[in-house]
Amino acid sequence: MTVEDAYPLKQGAIEARTYFRYDRTRDVEGKNRYWTVPRVEYRIFPNAQIKMRHPTGSRCQRNRQGDVRVQGLYNFNSESIWVPALSVAAGVTKPYGRDAGGTETELKFLATKPIGTFDLGGYSPFSYVPRRIHFNASWFHNHDPLPGHDGRTERSVSGRLGLQSAGDQ
Repeated sequence: MTVEDAYPLKQGAIEARTYFRYDRTRDVEGKNRYWTVPRVEYRIFPNAQIKMRHPTGSRCQRNRQGDVRVQGLYNFNSESIWVPALSVAAGVTKPYGRDAGGTETELKFLATKPIGTFDLGGYSPFSYVPRRIHFNASWFHNHDPLPGHDGRTERSVSGRLGLQSAGDQ
């Protein structure tokens, strides 16, 4: 599970990121699995962004299978003193290849609230970089689940992420 920020990128921003995942779970051939997951995010208009990712890795290359994910995020409420920033996101994951399963859709609610000082400009000599607390709740639906699964999953996660500068909003 990951925790996401309720804020979209800055206006006109494009971000390219990647992460590496390693599973020490032996597959049928006795090999560990690993993935590199490149991700691109783009702010398409005020308060909205689009995100795309396409994992590649050991299993993907051997079996010629994987998935492509596209997600949109819309921030409908900026934070105030008492109310957190609120966003909704919707995504589609399309698997491909042998034993790929069905297309999965996701609907997500995100809330982000800084804790600590509210000096967003950082002008106070007593201010520190604000910490943020996040809450994410998701609902997944697989439109053609594999045998033994009903295709519905609910997930929620909350947490406090590390320090973020006031300019990273």
